[in-house]
Amino acid sequence: MHFEPYPHLSVDKAMVKYKGRLGIVQYMPNKPVKRGIKVWALCTSFFGYVYNFEPYCGKRDKLPRSDNGLGYSVVTFLTKNLSKGHHIYIDRFYTSVVLMKDLLKSGIYASGTVNTNRKYLPTNIKNVKLADNVSSKCFQCIEEPNLTCTVWKDKKEIFLLSNGAKNEITTVKRRIGGNVSYVTCPKVIADYNKYMGGVDLADEYRKYYDISRKSRKWWIYTLYAQKYPDTCRFSHF
Repeated sequence: MHFEPYPHLSVDKAMVKYKGRLGIVQYMPNKPVKRGIKVWALCTSFFGYVYNFEPYCGKRDKLPRSDNGLGYSVVTFLTKNLSKGHHIYIDRFYTSVVLMKDLLKSGIYASGTVNTNRKYLPTNIKNVKLADNVSSKCFQCIEEPNLTCTVWKDKKEIFLLSNGAKNEITTVKRRIGGNVSYVTCPKVIADYNKYMGGVDLADEYRKYYDISRKSRKWWIYTLYAQKYPDTCRFSHF
């Protein structure tokens, strides 16, 4: 049976709980599962369905290496079987101009927060500072017409690079001093906040509905916990 994922997916680091002795076990305090095996995961944004994943094995990692960095290798590996028209959401660890261009060539749209010191970003983006009375600004990357960098000021300035976004404005809810108000926001930023949490959702499912089985082989345990009943069963419903 072939599963065709929903249009919106996210790539992020996931954690599979593991307490045994293993050189690749990591501690990540910001994750629902704080100690375990780190996994690169591609998940659907709404239901946390794990469409593809790859355990992080350090120097023994089997990901195809690229001169464009580890983040580039992770995203291109996880999305290699996606059909055209999907939109993936990533954070600044993965986002680069080269990645956005190559994904677009494959028919995949992407949006991701980006560090302003990334290679090939135009200088005018790197030096932008929004005034207190200006909440957003949109730049079209001159070198690549299909790339857009949006700057939005919430508590601090957020830079987001996209290869398929339009300069559209929407409103988002904010709670200020106990009062609810609506503020204008670039739609690409609102969509990013809406669709980026698929991997964390999958982690939450495994944390609260853990039915994984013990195994002497860590890779069998990881495969079972990450890909099979825990995630698939609850994603289905």
